[in-house]
Amino acid sequence: MKTPLVAILLIAAALLPACSTQPIVTAQARPGADLRAYATYAFRPGAGTDSSGNAGIDSGHVKNAVRQEMAARGYTFSEYNPDLLVDFSVSSFNRQKSTMVPNVSLGAWGSNGGISLGLPAAMGSNEVTVSRVSLGLLDSRRREVVWEGVYEGEAPGPGRTDPGYAIQQAVHGIFMKFPIK
Repeated sequence: MKTPLVAILLIAAALLPACSTQPIVTAQARPGADLRAYATYAFRPGAGTDSSGNAGIDSGHVKNAVRQEMAARGYTFSEYNPDLLVDFSVSSFNRQKSTMVPNVSLGAWGSNGGISLGLPAAMGSNEVTVSRVSLGLLDSRRREVVWEGVYEGEAPGPGRTDPGYAIQQAVHGIFMKFPIK
């Protein structure tokens, strides 16, 4: 009897990741841009502000996360005459999310037994909040974007209650696509 139960648990464990929503992270570099040619960066004046020019709490979280990621890649922060200007925005919106619940059942008839697996057993829909963090690195002399990345996804576990953690994870996810490690 243990074998069917183990099989059910293995099947259920394999299906659980399919039910979770993974963030979407995209990035692109300007063709021909040599990101190794840059050594310093600063934040573009007005980066992360709303339409009235006010910087929110999220802006501080993004700046801290970007500083960590840029330092890890050998860039130095310099307010005066930087090679790169970092521009960013943070936004959130609601989206409908469909859910599927797998149906696993175990049955026995006399000396015979069997396992049944059906997808989907139940469909549902709920509204989730999706966060979007966009980053752009601009060549400060030519005033053109040389690299940009976007993270879009639901806040991960602790990020639902700690926006700073969620933003740090989003920025880290974006920089995982940065061509210089």
